[in-house]
Amino acid sequence: MFDTHTEWFDNYTNSQEERIQHSMFIIKKHVKKPSNILEIGAYPYIMTQEIIKTFGQNATITTIDKNNTPSKINTVEHHNIDITKHRIPLHNNTQNVIICNEVIEHLNDMNILVSEIERVLAPNGIVLLTTPNLYKLETIYNFIIGNGLPFMRLEDTRKYSYRNYNGHVREYSQKELKTIFKLYVKEHVLKTYKTKNNRFFYIIKKMIPWVREQQIMILQKNDEWKI
Repeated sequence: MFDTHTEWFDNYTNSQEERIQHSMFIIKKHVKKPSNILEIGAYPYIMTQEIIKTFGQNATITTIDKNNTPSKINTVEHHNIDITKHRIPLHNNTQNVIICNEVIEHLNDMNILVSEIERVLAPNGIVLLTTPNLYKLETIYNFIIGNGLPFMRLEDTRKYSYRNYNGHVREYSQKELKTIFKLYVKEHVLKTYKTKNNRFFYIIKKMIPWVREQQIMILQKNDEWKI
């Protein structure tokens, strides 16, 4: 295991497996043979393992996270940095694929993250970004019954502090997310997963796309890009 707190790791793996497999499907659809892949906010490195299995023989893989990589992952170049405070230690226009899954909702300030992604992304390279949908059904339901918005409670922040885990400081609507980057939005969809829903919520989300829980955005640095 990568995390000594194995119960948390197992729960996270089970809840995120469908999302991670779908993310890999999207990457393979858009990029056949990437030479340089950057994963931002890689902990707990489940997605990293899938990237290594799929592209490890042909690509240089770099991970960035405040947490160190486990010893079992020794085929990636890892930078132990806080992306809200430090630049990415990579050259301009070098990364064919940048993965930023479930990261931006944890950040108080993402100005550096956004500018650095735009800087290191190669021409015609893609960014895969996933983040919760602010208007997902669970948020609407909990707000109506008086449970408030789905941001981390103080006691949970303390509980998970050993992993430098901030919780969700804010979530974004589809409209807001499109305004964050200057890159071309190649694809932007809302997705729901069976493993993260009870049957009733899942049926409603299949019928009403705008209340699905997950936003998936593909960004691209096209020929008109000016850094």
